[in-house]
Parts: sequence; C-alpha cells; structure tokens
Amino acid sequence: LAPYGEPKFKDIILDKLIDVKEDGSFRLSMDYFNYATGLTMTNSKFAKLFNMNRREPENNLSQIHMDMAASIQAATEEIVLKITRFLSKEYKLENLCMAGGVALNCVANGKILKEGLFKNIWIQPASGDAGGALGAAQAFYYQELDNKRQILKTDSMNGSYLGPQFTDDQVENELKSCGANYKKLTQDQIINDTAKALSEEKAVGWFQGRMEFGPRSLGNRSIIADPRSVNMQKNLNIKVKYRESFRPFAPAVLFEKVSEWFEINSESPYMLLVADVKKSKQLEMTNEQKNLFGIDKLNVKRSSIPSVTHVDYSARIQTVHKETNPTFYKLIEEFERITKYPILVNTSFNVRGEPIVCTATDAFNCFMGTDLDVLVCNNFILYKNDLKVRDKKIGKRIENTLKIWFPMFDYLTFNLTNNNRYRTTDSIFTRINIYTDIKQTNDKKLKEIYSKMNLRSAWTYSKTNQIKGYDLPIDVAIKEQVVTMNQLYELLKKNNIKLSIVVYPWPQTILYDKRENLMKTTWENFCKDKCANFINTFPLFMNDDDDDDEK
Repeated sequence: LAPYGEPKFKDIILDKLIDVKEDGSFRLSMDYFNYATGLTMTNSKFAKLFNMNRREPENNLSQIHMDMAASIQAATEEIVLKITRFLSKEYKLENLCMAGGVALNCVANGKILKEGLFKNIWIQPASGDAGGALGAAQAFYYQELDNKRQILKTDSMNGSYLGPQFTDDQVENELKSCGANYKKLTQDQIINDTAKALSEEKAVGWFQGRMEFGPRSLGNRSIIADPRSVNMQKNLNIKVKYRESFRPFAPAVLFEKVSEWFEINSESPYMLLVADVKKSKQLEMTNEQKNLFGIDKLNVKRSSIPSVTHVDYSARIQTVHKETNPTFYKLIEEFERITKYPILVNTSFNVRGEPIVCTATDAFNCFMGTDLDVLVCNNFILYKNDLKVRDKKIGKRIENTLKIWFPMFDYLTFNLTNNNRYRTTDSIFTRINIYTDIKQTNDKKLKEIYSKMNLRSAWTYSKTNQIKGYDLPIDVAIKEQVVTMNQLYELLKKNNIKLSIVVYPWPQTILYDKRENLMKTTWENFCKDKCANFINTFPLFMNDDDDDDEK
C-alpha cells in the first residue's frame, strides 16, 4: 500500500513512537500500543496522535491509510539502514544474513542491496516465528549432537522446497475422490499445454513436487499467469485471491535473464528483494495519470510486464534456478519460447484467509472455489470448462464467488449456511433472504415495510459466525409489491444498516424457474445494476441428462 501514499507522518513516528539511535538500536514508546497487554495493536492515544480512527478490515481505503503505510515504510527503512550501516562499519564483513519478520520487508531489503555495503546478502525464506523451528533443529544438531558443520557454496536451503510431496498415484486417487475430470499427460506435454494456456491469459493453479517451507510460494504451490496482461493483477486479486486489488504480484524470472528486465544482478530465489523494472521496459505515465487518486493508478499500464509492475515501477523478484526447480524452470523457458518473455506472474496457491494448498484435494477445492481456468497437479491437467461436478464441492464455488462480487459494499456481507451440500439434482440458487435488525432504525418508511412483511425472528449459521436478526424474504416483498430491491437498498444504505444476505440450498424455490419469473427478473436486474452481472458469474454445473425445467 505504501507506494500509493506520501510519508507525511514519518517525522511524527520517529519523534513520538520510536526512539532510534545512530547504530539502529531503538526503543518503542508503549504509550501508543496495546498489543502487550490488550487485544489490539494500537490504542486510543495512537488514534488521537494521527487524528484517525482504527480502520475495520473490510472498510474502504482512503488516502490517509496510504499515507500511513508510506510513513511506516519510510521509518522502517531508515531504521534498517542504520542497523546495516553500523554492522558494515563495525565488523567490515562482506556477507550479511537476515532473519526475523522485518526481513520479509522486500522493499527495505532492496534498499540494503542497492547501498552496496555487502558483497552477498542472504535472507532466510522462513523469516519470523516459523523459522524458529529451523534454528532449534540446527542448534540441537550442531551444539548438542556436536556434528561438524559443512559450509556449501550452494544454498543449503535447497530453494526452501522442504515440505510434503505426492506421487502420481496419490494425486490421481485424490482427484478421483473429488469427482474431478482430468487428463494424464507426460511431463513434456504438461509443460507445453500449460505454457500455451498461460500465453492465452489463462490463470493456472500449479501443483508440483515438494511444498515450499515459509510464507512464499516459489513455483511448487503457485498460482501463475501471464505478466503481459493489463488486467491480470486486478483480476487475480479480486476473482482468485479475494483480496484488495492494489496488492502486487511477483515476477518469477529465469535467473540468467533477470538483469535484462530488472535493475538487479543478484540471486533472489525467495522473492525477498525488490528492484525497479528496467527503464527500457517502463512506460512513462502522463501528468494526468500521475495525478490520479492512489488506487486509481492501478489501472495505468506502467511497463511491458504490467501484471508484476507496482505503481512505483518496482517488482518483488523471484529468480528461478535450474538446479533447485527444474520443472518450473522448464515451464518458464517454454513460455519464453512462445512469447519472448522469460517471466511469469507467481503468487501463492490459496485464497485470502486460507493456508497455501498442500494436497491435491486442497488444490482442487481452491480451483473450484475461484476463477482459476486451469489446474495442473503433477502430470494431471484439469480445465474448468471441462468439469461436470458431481459432488458437494460446488458449495465452495458458490461461497467464494459470493465473496467476490460484493466486497465493495461494506454494509453487505454474504454467508452460506452450514447445510451447503449441493447435488446435481438440486438448484444452484434458491431462496435469498436479507437479515437485518429492526431495532437498528428509526426510519418510519422502513418500519412500515417491516410490519407489512410480517417479519419474524430468524437465525442461521455461517461457517464463521452466527447471524441473528429478522427475516426479510425478497421474493415475498417483490410479489406483494411492498418494496422494490432498489428502494430497499437505498433505505438500508441511508440508515447505515449492516446486512447479511444468506443463500439457502432449497430446491423448491429455483432462481431460474419460470414459475418464479418475477423474482428472477427483479433480482437479476438488481444484481446487474449493483454487482457487475452477478448471476452470470456462476456456471451451472448440471448432469447432461437434466431436463430443461430443472436447469
């Protein structure tokens, strides 16, 4: 978020929040923080200092949030550089090793590299708490067991591919149990078909070999895509990752070609260094584009690889090496043969709030619950358009797609009930209810609507929380002409009432049923108006022998 803002609060941070010495040592003022004794990171004094309230997770981002991010980043960089300058001056060492959560700050790491104080910089890919497991194992192995340490010229982390791996037989058994429709190919065919799909701007779930250890997907549990696409960053964030559209993606680039595309000539196998895109690859923004509001700059094409170019022309680079990941290396080579670009978009194979996929079942669930086009698991390939889903996995697709199209309304949240088992003979859409609380409003018009609709107390469960409130059936409201969807929408918005919309898997009330034509038309028009053609985002997964009425 930092590149969208200005570091307006940097001086306040360094004056009030943290006392930094010339050697980089620091002391935090706990007057402004609550994490040591409470349940939040900051407290009311912090909010007062910056004249801003704590932002709720799903609330819209404003310029002050971007400026705060830029200010914290600038302060962090200043502290980190003071530490590294002191280390270089005091110990005169050529090599720097870094670990800890702040070592995952790729931008700060890039600044250290750019200063040129160290010949080699190595950053632990599992920086933070997870890396403590490695440290504990090494301490025991060398100190307690007194084993002799061997220093290798190559990276002893072996690309951080330290997790589980699965045979083709294991993967095929899992795909069968998921009801997946797949093809088994040779590895060369997998490489060729995947590279071709990527060149056609398909988003691919890529599942190969050992899982990565640490927070980054490095080409074995990855979502990969074409870096040339103007819309890929936005689409992947909103339709696949379900996260804020501003978040950048990393380029996975063949190590031998990295200096041709980026201002860096070092290895960065763990996606932990940021460098600028080469000037020759950049597209200069017009004055009008430079003056756009923060997030609006996202839609401006800034280079020949826009999907991996951040708004400040930077990129978080992963260099791919033949020695540590030959399969991923071959894929990028084949993509380069087709497109002349030795780069792929690479992001972790998961959705927001979920861990990176580990098994083929995890990968299939994520594939079905997102707008990914292709899934590759070992030597098996699946195309979304080929699938005829015959099991409960469709529920995941519905649940996640609901989250895609409505996050822009902070007063609308969507949940499925726990009873989200979908079978091919059931309808995908059914009764839709809005839950809200009559006690929240003093609006006479809204209260009149509530009373006409004979509201009753109702509750339902979602996977994350229990919703309590009143039941407002949309189809009944429309049929009785009590209120149109748009009228209801505006009334609730005016009264700042938070809603939950719940989709029930009831086959009796089918959205596409001709008998419910009035409900269908009204709901469809409303969704098209407010929600980017909501209905058409759902493919109908049905058996071929379903008759027209069921469809």
